[in-house]
Amino acid sequence: YGDLTKAFLANFLQQKKCIKDPVEIHHIKQREGNPHNIFLKRFKAESRHVKGAPECMRIFEFMHGITNPELIKRLHDNIPKSVDEMMRVATTFLRGEVAASNQVRKKTLPAWKQQEARRKQNFERRRDFRNQQRSERRHDKFTLLTKSPKEVLALDK
Repeated sequence: YGDLTKAFLANFLQQKKCIKDPVEIHHIKQREGNPHNIFLKRFKAESRHVKGAPECMRIFEFMHGITNPELIKRLHDNIPKSVDEMMRVATTFLRGEVAASNQVRKKTLPAWKQQEARRKQNFERRRDFRNQQRSERRHDKFTLLTKSPKEVLALDK
């Protein structure tokens, strides 16, 4: 009975299911539409369960699975020696990408600010138009002085 239970437990143990074949790393790829940071977390989690895969295989499969061409180029230019170094390079790249996108987003005005700026421009245009109309009306009501003050005083005498 003891031998039977040991054989049964060895065959159906939970930990045995979690251990994957090293070839399974090849199937971890970034899904279309998924952000890079989600793929990074998923690769860490799924490759943790693969036992017996050498570091170089993990690095290659990460580079094979990611879809960002700039990150792939950066990793290929200076191939990391360890998985930790590769993850550090990938996370710093992603942080830089996020910072750059935030900088671009800050430069563009939100929709409500753009509308406000347009209103100010229209108001300034209208004000100039109103001032122009007022000055034209004033010219119509009054005749311009054609005589100098000396000539006017000479006429009074």
